[in-house]
Amino acid sequence: MKAPIANLRSKKAQKANEPSLLEQLAEPLRDIVSDLKSNVAEELRKLRERDSARYLELSVKLLPLIAQLNPKPDDYSDCQDMRSIGIK
Repeated sequence: MKAPIANLRSKKAQKANEPSLLEQLAEPLRDIVSDLKSNVAEELRKLRERDSARYLELSVKLLPLIAQLNPKPDDYSDCQDMRSIGIK
């Protein structure tokens, strides 16, 4: 019984020295973001011209992400009356 516990402990010690998954993915994710920044507009334009249905499908899938990246200001500008202010 003690052998498996010793093995588990040695694996935990090894894992402590390894970079986390997030650390391992940081550079490749930065590369993807960089590539998207430089190429996505042109590629979307080509897709729109080539296959408008696929372009529309992709656009609809991206809308929730766009909404998350551009949140509304959390203020009271959209409140119409005191009740709206109270609910906020």
